[in-house]
Amino acid sequence: MNTNSVPLQHLAAGQAGCICRLLGQPDVLHRLEEFGLRPGTRIEMFRPGNPCIVRLGGCKVCLRADDLLHILVEPIDGAAPGQGCCRRRRWRGGTG
Repeated sequence: MNTNSVPLQHLAAGQAGCICRLLGQPDVLHRLEEFGLRPGTRIEMFRPGNPCIVRLGGCKVCLRADDLLHILVEPIDGAAPGQGCCRRRRWRGGTG
């Protein structure tokens, strides 16, 4: 795990991060991935709290506090919207 990663809930309003890792049971991970929350994805905290609202690929997604603990991000300082976030993008399964 990256030493710079923190739970999503540690991002301040307007702060962006790159999803580094998802933790939890397979059913929880599957649900988060259905929302588009995957390692390598840029995410921005829109409104912290419980529930919180994050920006993800041009959409806003509302998450409960228990979901936030499963999402580890690497904070991005000064990244412009649409700018790539992670040094390496990790994919699950499949090729190509």
